Amino acid sequence: MEVRNVLNDAVDLLEFRDRVIKASLNFGHLVVSTSLQCYIFSVKNWNTPLIFDLKEGTVSLILQAERHFLLVDGGGIYLYSYEGRLISSPKFPGMRPDILNGQTVSLSNDTLAVRDKSDEKVIYLFEPLSGKPLGDGKPLSHKIEIVEIALDQKGLTNERKIAFIDKNRDLYITSVKRFGKEQKIIKIGTMVHTLAWNDTCNILCGLQDTRFTVWYYPNAVYVDKDLLPKTLYEKDASEFSKNPQILSFVGSQVTIRRADGSLIHISVSPYPAILHEYINNLKWEDAIRLCRFVKVNMKLTFRKSLIWRGCVCGSMLLKFLNTN
Repeated sequence: MEVRNVLNDAVDLLEFRDRVIKASLNFGHLVVSTSLQCYIFSVKNWNTPLIFDLKEGTVSLILQAERHFLLVDGGGIYLYSYEGRLISSPKFPGMRPDILNGQTVSLSNDTLAVRDKSDEKVIYLFEPLSGKPLGDGKPLSHKIEIVEIALDQKGLTNERKIAFIDKNRDLYITSVKRFGKEQKIIKIGTMVHTLAWNDTCNILCGLQDTRFTVWYYPNAVYVDKDLLPKTLYEKDASEFSKNPQILSFVGSQVTIRRADGSLIHISVSPYPAILHEYINNLKWEDAIRLCRFVKVNMKLTFRKSLIWRGCVCGSMLLKFLNTN
């Protein structure tokens, strides 16, 4: 396997004892599965990977989160740390690991979501560190079959959200932690074919009918549904042909695979992600300067902090934005 640094064009050649089956590069680590072993490389050092043996040489899926990664083979689902330590192996009745894929499994630092094959209206939620069901143990249920799921990657555990597309191609968002509360599933899009969360902040993108759409702040629906359209960015997506699939949303770049296998890269504005970071760190003065620089309506993202955190500085900022 050849690894090329696109910044300085340096090349590293990685050699393996057995045939490579699956590989995944994300969150500063390359995870490679061969027919007998799993290799974990740090992007800072390609010379000394961590290696452990696999029970089965039939790995069909690798998913990565910032703190750990997931392997799926014919025997089950296994979560490992980047030190090669087995963390947990979640199970549920009727689980079919042989047919799980990137559309029916999603992983974040604190949540694992798996769509049930025997009942495609159900999503099972687990705590990765223990492998136990999340919250009150009840799975997430929808009214019709679910075809794709995705967990957001950043923020507090209690605010973790899952987005999913159902058989009607409607896009919904809901919280993964309910603890007996009635689940509030809200529709935020229609005719959505594929989706992905950003890796550094909770911005969602998707291909919606003939448009590429970015939801800069999906949680706006929990404040006021009428605010959501003002957080959208849309552009024509007819160039992607039929049945494209979003592979990743890293930084400000989205990678899409077309039906013919070719890859297309789309760049989105970096400013909303920077604004998310300023809000999470309560850097209000920096946020004001960014709004003045960009000169667009970004008050919706701030409203999250005003309502959920009750920050006095935030109320002053909102007053400023309402007058500009």
